[in-house]
Amino acid sequence: KADLSGTKAIRGGIPVCWPWFGKAAEPSHGFARSSEWALNEHRENEEGVIISLTLTDTAETRAIWPHAFRAELLMEVTDTLEVSLISTNTGDAPIQIGGALHTYLNIGDVTESTVSQLGNEYIEGGIRKPSSGNTGFDQEVDRIYTHANETVIVEDPRFQRRLAVTNQGNNAVVVWN
Repeated sequence: KADLSGTKAIRGGIPVCWPWFGKAAEPSHGFARSSEWALNEHRENEEGVIISLTLTDTAETRAIWPHAFRAELLMEVTDTLEVSLISTNTGDAPIQIGGALHTYLNIGDVTESTVSQLGNEYIEGGIRKPSSGNTGFDQEVDRIYTHANETVIVEDPRFQRRLAVTNQGNNAVVVWN
């Protein structure tokens, strides 16, 4: 039931928040998640599938964000899932780019689950707070961990699994339920 009209964010999967995350500008979380990406490459072999999608500046994107760019979303599906968001400034002036792969994880029972390797500090409600590096979910959580490890661990006892989420190129991790 995804709305592909371009007027709303596409729900489900891994929404791509780019070139900003949050309400830094309009639309919230950037325009990439409601834009039409072009298929750049598709390869298959016995081990899996590789898909590359690209988004480049157009008159429509420059009306929202006046910069020349190329964004690539590279997905490698094997025994694991690897998703990379690669940003390139194709213009002459420096630009500031932010973003996020806004991943949703299906968890058996959130109250039994924990996340670890989150670092020693988080921001909640605009206030910096110390952290043990671990969190559970006995209440609503909406935090930005500013110094998370490269690999964050999600323990999901109900589904009897341990998920390793690797984050390269950024050191902030948003945890919310």
